[in-house]
Amino acid sequence: MNINCNSRLHTIYYTFNTFPLRNQLSMKATLLSIFLTIYCGILFGQQLSKLPKIRNFQKNEYKALPQSWAIVQDNKGIIYFGNNDGLLQFDGENWTIYPLPNKSIVRSILFKNDTIYVGGQGEIGYFSLKGDNTLIYHSLSDQLHKIDFEDVWNIVEDKDGGVVFHSQQNDYQYKGNVLTKIPHHEGEYLFRVKHLLISSEDHLLKEFNFDVPIRSIQVNSDEHFLLFSRDKGIYLYNHKEIKEWHNKTLQVIQKAGIYSVIPLSTSGNVKHYAIGSVKNGVFIINENGKIVSHYNKENGLANNTVLAMYQDRDNELWCGLDNGISKIDLFSPVSYYSDNINFNPSVYSAQFYKSNYYIGTNQGVFKRSKKGVKHNKVKGIEDQVWKIFIWNDQLYVAHNHGLSVLKNDIFQPIFTLEGVWDGQVLLSDKNSLLIGTYKGFRLVDNKNNVSDIIEGLDVTARIFIQLKNNEIWMSHGYKGVYKCILSQDQKSFSTVEFYNKSNGLPSSIFNNVFKVQDELYVGALHGICKYNNQKNQFEITNNIKGYNSTDTTHIKYLKMDNSERLWMLSNLNFTISNKDNNLVLNNFIGNFVAGFEFVKEQNKNEFIIGLEEGYAVLSIDSYDKTALPLETLISTIQVGNKIEHLRTSSKEKRTTEIPFNKNQITFNFTNPYYKNLDYNQYRYYLKGFEKDWSEWSTKNAKTYSFLNEGKYSFLVQSRNVNNALSNVTTYSFEIAPPWYRSTFAYVLYLILFISFFLFTILFLRHRAKREKRYLMLKQTNDMHELEYKLMKEVTSSQEEIVKLKNEKLKTEINSKNEELAAVTMAIMQKNQGLQSIKDKLQEKYNASKDREIRQIIKKIDEATDVENDWDEFSIRFDQVYDNFFEKLKAKYAELTHRDVQICAYLKMKLTSKEIANTLNITVRSVEQSRYRLRKKMNLSHEENLLDKILSI
Repeated sequence: MNINCNSRLHTIYYTFNTFPLRNQLSMKATLLSIFLTIYCGILFGQQLSKLPKIRNFQKNEYKALPQSWAIVQDNKGIIYFGNNDGLLQFDGENWTIYPLPNKSIVRSILFKNDTIYVGGQGEIGYFSLKGDNTLIYHSLSDQLHKIDFEDVWNIVEDKDGGVVFHSQQNDYQYKGNVLTKIPHHEGEYLFRVKHLLISSEDHLLKEFNFDVPIRSIQVNSDEHFLLFSRDKGIYLYNHKEIKEWHNKTLQVIQKAGIYSVIPLSTSGNVKHYAIGSVKNGVFIINENGKIVSHYNKENGLANNTVLAMYQDRDNELWCGLDNGISKIDLFSPVSYYSDNINFNPSVYSAQFYKSNYYIGTNQGVFKRSKKGVKHNKVKGIEDQVWKIFIWNDQLYVAHNHGLSVLKNDIFQPIFTLEGVWDGQVLLSDKNSLLIGTYKGFRLVDNKNNVSDIIEGLDVTARIFIQLKNNEIWMSHGYKGVYKCILSQDQKSFSTVEFYNKSNGLPSSIFNNVFKVQDELYVGALHGICKYNNQKNQFEITNNIKGYNSTDTTHIKYLKMDNSERLWMLSNLNFTISNKDNNLVLNNFIGNFVAGFEFVKEQNKNEFIIGLEEGYAVLSIDSYDKTALPLETLISTIQVGNKIEHLRTSSKEKRTTEIPFNKNQITFNFTNPYYKNLDYNQYRYYLKGFEKDWSEWSTKNAKTYSFLNEGKYSFLVQSRNVNNALSNVTTYSFEIAPPWYRSTFAYVLYLILFISFFLFTILFLRHRAKREKRYLMLKQTNDMHELEYKLMKEVTSSQEEIVKLKNEKLKTEINSKNEELAAVTMAIMQKNQGLQSIKDKLQEKYNASKDREIRQIIKKIDEATDVENDWDEFSIRFDQVYDNFFEKLKAKYAELTHRDVQICAYLKMKLTSKEIANTLNITVRSVEQSRYRLRKKMNLSHEENLLDKILSI
């Protein structure tokens, strides 16, 4: 191990050429170092029985180079490391690297007045907070005409309040924003001791002919300083002399090589110092030179080369290593025996017996001396151990194959028929041991003889307690609870009663019986039940011998210790309660062996707690009751792609406005409480959006999307592993409305509305006028159309009337024609008849010349006078043919009376013969009259006389 560390040491030297040990160690020195390490382990190994929790951070976790050269903490609890990559920041949740302009290593850091001063290789300057709390670097090297220094190994504050940057070449003071070169302090390192600045090769030391290179100077008392050299030991300086601090144990520190030293704050009056070595980790010594503790790679430190150390405000010791970063809980009340000492089996039981701890595990039984750390396996048991207990001053082990007893440092089996869970002295008979086995209960006498199974109960008996009156209560994880009364002969149970959900238990499964000050309690799935003897029922209770419990989850462990402190373990909490307060130990949650949780009381202050990997020893009186108040920081806020670094605490009130188009906001928050930092939890609440707080969780970020415009307040609170609450940190912000809902937009909307309103009025007026014109035009058109329709209807009606009149007229004409024809026929017939009579009378007259016949003939002639008939005929004819004669005369005035008569009869479409009979003339006379008519009418040969007359 030391050779590997030596190799690492030379890697540092050749890489940076500034490591203090500039000569390779010889093999002889290396072997001597190994020898002294072993010797020291023997000499002060008794001081190593307490191993605090060591939390290691590897480079892949903090995402920077492995080496860290300086460490500080600001007033908000944030830790800073001088890293090979630059300034490395850790707030408890997030790591951030801030490189220097020349990308050099940060060798030294000083925090003062919210400013972080840094020294690198050829670079000095400081980081300050911008308006948005982002760290911004200000280079002071820019003020120099020439860079005349290399590595700045120290930054100290002088008595005048200035900041001094120290290198091996030159010193500079920065004060009042002015960088000044000051007289150089010779030596590689510069220290402030009270009001003095002393370098590692200061003239004050040379006055005593002391030329040993010094790594650190610490005040040991008002009169004495401690001078820590690299590899020459530790010296006392009292202003009068310098002498070596002689102490055999310190030789191991000397050979390990001292690289860094810091004083430690402790609760006592004795001063302590932490010494970081080159090859063997961290040593803690007191003011008398006694090594109190030693932490190296063997017991949990990430690396044995310690380049820097810092004790934070919670007394955690941070170590910047050659490869990684380690945090040691120096004053932890808990010592862990697990991976840090290569002991990691699951622990089920423990017992202190004859100055040794016996640890029951899944791999057998291991033994550790009272003040040692090494665990040796005890022979006789190779597998699962359930319980270790003492009876009759003998050490017994209940295990997977039976029951064994320790004899001559070997466990001898006394029962092997079945596995044994536990053993308890029988209350009613101190000479008998009641053991619970895989098949039931058995008894063991004081000669280690084991009885048969006690009859009456044949189920596995893992968890049981005893009460008075021979009552044995046993719980079965998947059935319920049994109450057994042991008979007088102890061979059977006289009474066995079974209890499950029907008897008041919240569930029939996962019930565990516990005995608290002679009373029975059951840890159930949903709280604690107490047995009511009068009702023979179980009842839910939150009061256990004056201790109140509000835990309604699965209760796995319940016990009252000898100091009347109540220990209770549930799914959510692990608490120790007394009359004054509660102590919460939730860092153990999830680390117990599930279903086999146990706490072993060694004395009123010390308790052994079994874990899945190893075990822990808890010293209750060591708990720090003066812890600083917790503070939750809002570390960053991301709005869109912009990240704002805030570090806002509960003492600060911040408000900002966020554009609506970037209304997705992410809060990152942290609690810079580094004890059990993996167990820090948070809850948050966005006032104005959410109704209540979120559930507690380890999640340290929250994103809100699509928030409406309005005012919001983001509240966040944290709690540590002990359920101590921080103050509430608040960040108020306002989501600006989108442009279309902004004040300007509303004014614009008002203007647009008014404009639109006016435009609407004008438009409506215009439209009303247009519609009025349209309606008037439409009305006019409708009236015209109506008139047209009416006219059309009238015309149609008139036409219909005309048609009807015409039809009527036609009917009348037809009727007249018929009458006219009838008259004409009557005339014709009359004339024909009279002519026939006349002809016969004429013959008689001619023969007789009878005068009387003559008179008759004369009468007949008078009766056949055509002219007389014509007058009547023409009247009727004009009625039928609408003044035909006038039209005919008007058109053909030269027509004679006879011509007119012929035309009339032709109009009636009478034949020539019929016309002749009517006119009492011959047919030839009719034809001649027709001929004359054609001539008078000027008809051509092709024209038809009848058509011509019909057209009139």
